[in-house]
Amino acid sequence: LFRNLEYPIQDNRWAVLDWETLRERRETLRREQLPLDQREAFEKVYLAREEIGRLLEVAESKLLDGSPSQRRLFHALCFAVYTSSRRSEIVRVRRRDIDLDRGVVRLLLMKGRGEKAYRYLDFPIHPVLSDILRTHLKEHVGESLFTSDDAHLTDVGFDEAEVRAKASWLGQQLKDALVGTEFELCSGWHIHRHSFISAIGET
Repeated sequence: LFRNLEYPIQDNRWAVLDWETLRERRETLRREQLPLDQREAFEKVYLAREEIGRLLEVAESKLLDGSPSQRRLFHALCFAVYTSSRRSEIVRVRRRDIDLDRGVVRLLLMKGRGEKAYRYLDFPIHPVLSDILRTHLKEHVGESLFTSDDAHLTDVGFDEAEVRAKASWLGQQLKDALVGTEFELCSGWHIHRHSFISAIGET
């Protein structure tokens, strides 16, 4: 009955890939003769310290002398690199959450749903980030530090639907900003979280 039955083959060409730095990933793709121009190839990638430095140089050259929204995006990227914050956490950062005198930022983490899902964490501010935030606080007038307006802020906290929309927009902004650069195919935000954790592991 089953003699001539052909079973479907689950062919995942990315199965050979494990977590690697950007440079290592490009070498692996060439060795495995896999395409170098698809986002799927760069999903399990983190940035080494020198690669993070290069990314910030590229982003600075494209954004820092631009419009207020471009400068805000660059400052948000620096914030992600130095704190490992998720997009949604970056969107929730308010002016009142920054304490440069104490050298901490109050991050609002959310796991699950409802009020019990919220948890605040005081995170130390790196001296380099402190200088960036000092500049940003002078330039940006809103209560929400890295968004164009405060529409997602409410009297009791945050409108989570608006937070998701703003986080999604932040992701698209970064992708657009890095088009045509060496970081185009790994231009997400979560990569900086993985990179931060990997950098800690190296120390």
